[in-house]
Amino acid sequence: MRSLQTSEVYGNKIPKKNIKIKDLEDSRKSVWSAWKEANSNFQEIKLPAILPLSDSIAYEWPLVDEDPMPFYYGSKGKKPANGYPLFINIHGSGPKEKEWAATIAWSKIYADAPSLYYIPRIPNEKRYRWWFIPEQKAWEKLFRLAFLNDDINPNKMYFVGISEGGYGSQRLGAFYADYLAGAGPMAGGEPLVNTPPLNFRNTAFNLQTGEKDFMFDRNKITKQVKTIFDSLSNAYPGKFIHQVDLQKGKGHAIDYTLTTPWLIQHTRITNPREVSWVNFPMHDRYRTGFYNLAIKEHVNIDKTTDIDRALFEFAIDSTTNSIRMNANTLNKITNEKGAITKGKLLFYLDENLVDLNKKVTLYVNEKKVFSGKVKLDSKNIIESCALFYDSNRLYPASIEIDFSKL
Repeated sequence: MRSLQTSEVYGNKIPKKNIKIKDLEDSRKSVWSAWKEANSNFQEIKLPAILPLSDSIAYEWPLVDEDPMPFYYGSKGKKPANGYPLFINIHGSGPKEKEWAATIAWSKIYADAPSLYYIPRIPNEKRYRWWFIPEQKAWEKLFRLAFLNDDINPNKMYFVGISEGGYGSQRLGAFYADYLAGAGPMAGGEPLVNTPPLNFRNTAFNLQTGEKDFMFDRNKITKQVKTIFDSLSNAYPGKFIHQVDLQKGKGHAIDYTLTTPWLIQHTRITNPREVSWVNFPMHDRYRTGFYNLAIKEHVNIDKTTDIDRALFEFAIDSTTNSIRMNANTLNKITNEKGAITKGKLLFYLDENLVDLNKKVTLYVNEKKVFSGKVKLDSKNIIESCALFYDSNRLYPASIEIDFSKL
């Protein structure tokens, strides 16, 4: 399963063209049309036609350096006008066919119709993790195809799962928060070093665990998660929407029916003016973008050390058309912050984030790094399309931050 390359859409050289504000929508439509055509012609196994979940059959995607991943793909209820909400429901550890069948059965029970389900089976029981690189590539393909599919609401996608699927959905939720409306781990409790809570700043989060689920300290970790999310919610009102519960009297088996009805009420925030991004390695791989931020050159973090992640936080003040960003390295054990001394970051912008008619000022770690009107260029739209696959993130402007010069 290889990725679609930008060169396959636009050739080896990306065209540069200055754009006027009045032409932004036409420019976006042109880029998105070319992207859709390239994806249509791209040789890969697509999403199948939607059948009712009760009638769905097993499909299969090939993975890179891994066995193929079978999946069920089916709907419940009548399609809404703006497309189905999509639940990616990943199963627990154990005999894979048995766990897969149980997850399919639960998916039919959950009271969340109308909805659409993608229910994969673990490719290999010897590598029983949903967040390994081959699976990451599959999720990114799923996001790309979902954004191109009018049957799917691009702003209502969710990771959910039970037990090992709970661990996976929590870790994947933090890694891919900018694509999601929410994440709902059940009977999990991933250690927070693997799933930074800050990344859920604009993404709904629901964790359900049994109060007597003692194995691997799942109940204790859930208490920690609740304390941290409650604190973040108080510090950033309205930004950390969450529900974290220890179900009374329950062990590892809990009431699983509470999660998806809660999640489906929440919609993705596509262009938030306040973002926290802990860029952490998952199976030794980093994201190259998050919301409207893109890594152009790697910063001074090392996945083989405790300083294996970077924290980028920004807030946009619409009254002054200014942006204040803090950027630091982060120790995964102590949370101690350090200086970013190399690497480059692109800060993408559009009319939803700033007033493009006015001067924009960007501060990084209290230092002014840009002040002036941003240039609108089709190259930015093309590159952000290829990075995010998302029609809601086709950015006409960008500011480059060179950390070696700060």
